[in-house]
Amino acid sequence: MKFDWEFLKNQVFEDSLLTQNRYPSKNNLPASAIKALEVREDGAVLLRIGAPEAGEVKVVAQFGTPTPEGYCPWEDEPVYGTKDENGIFTAVIPWGETHTGSRSLKIYIDGTLVIWPYLPTAFGSNRIQNFIEVPDEEMAFSYIYNVLHGAVISQRFHSSATGKEERMMIYTPPGYTKNNEDYPVLYLLHGGSDNETSWFARNRVNDIMDNLIAEGKCRPFIICAINDMYTYGEDSAERRWDHVDGCTEDVLIHDAIPFMEENYRVLADKWHRAIGGLSLGALQACDYGFGHPELFGNLGFLTSITEHATYRNLRGRPWKEALAHPEETAKQYKVLFCSATPQEDHFDYFLNDQKLMKEAGLEELMPGYHREVHPMRLTRWCSWRLGFRHFAEMLFREESDD
Repeated sequence: MKFDWEFLKNQVFEDSLLTQNRYPSKNNLPASAIKALEVREDGAVLLRIGAPEAGEVKVVAQFGTPTPEGYCPWEDEPVYGTKDENGIFTAVIPWGETHTGSRSLKIYIDGTLVIWPYLPTAFGSNRIQNFIEVPDEEMAFSYIYNVLHGAVISQRFHSSATGKEERMMIYTPPGYTKNNEDYPVLYLLHGGSDNETSWFARNRVNDIMDNLIAEGKCRPFIICAINDMYTYGEDSAERRWDHVDGCTEDVLIHDAIPFMEENYRVLADKWHRAIGGLSLGALQACDYGFGHPELFGNLGFLTSITEHATYRNLRGRPWKEALAHPEETAKQYKVLFCSATPQEDHFDYFLNDQKLMKEAGLEELMPGYHREVHPMRLTRWCSWRLGFRHFAEMLFREESDD
């Protein structure tokens, strides 16, 4: 594989938050800090890690090599750095068509897991972690371009459910601060062990929206991403990421939505309100979307949503009632979008979702029902980006646009 150098100059490969110091002092930083990351013409990513006293640097990237059936294990084979005379280890993450997009990194120096401060960082796996963007022309729609940009806001709000100050991440489209328009809102729920920032740092929804709006491919709308791992339970060994007790639902319904409608210019009716999620967030979005048809008129699920071996919601799973009455369900929602890739560990569940919805007749009853399977080569983050883009293009369209 060979990429055009202009393509590789996109800022997406430098740092998703665009925060690096372009003129670091050589007197205060190791040489590796000046260019710790370099994307080669063949798509491989070269990492430089300065550790003069270390004997070994090991890098493990997420995700691994897919099986013939498509499933992708969580971790790839380790890559070991080569040390030069200045004590700088060079490690190369090779390019592969099944290993593109956003890839988390575990960096070990002499066996100790570290964060290398001169590489991009984001929250994931319940911690801050390094990550890289591996080039992929099919992901160009999520890169950074000279278009009008919306704002990404870190917004605190008080939660009656948790009794604490919480945070939501909000995207407002270009022009929001210059007009008096009211906008539709999409509420997003992240995956297990991630948080609300992941939608922006890893899934790049703000860049996808900026680009879609610039091309006239979607209606401008606001995005509100909340943390979806709230719980009323106490810390204990029995706590699990996939057992939820209703706390996130209460934060969303009783705190986040009212806060948005009191403090931002939003269209406060179900047809201009959507909910979506990926992985664990998709399961919860399914529960809240089907459980509150009076609030949400549009649903987007990036991964499986119905039957699951370990996921439990103490308040029940309302999808069963929804599919038992498909004619009424079809009237309650304008868009019902589902997508996945075989690389996901939930893909068998996704195929089962398709079977259940087909048996219920939603395909025939809902004009806005849409399912898609992304190519087997695409990682989960790539698939989630594609799914979000297509969901965004379908949302909040007026009848004259259909």
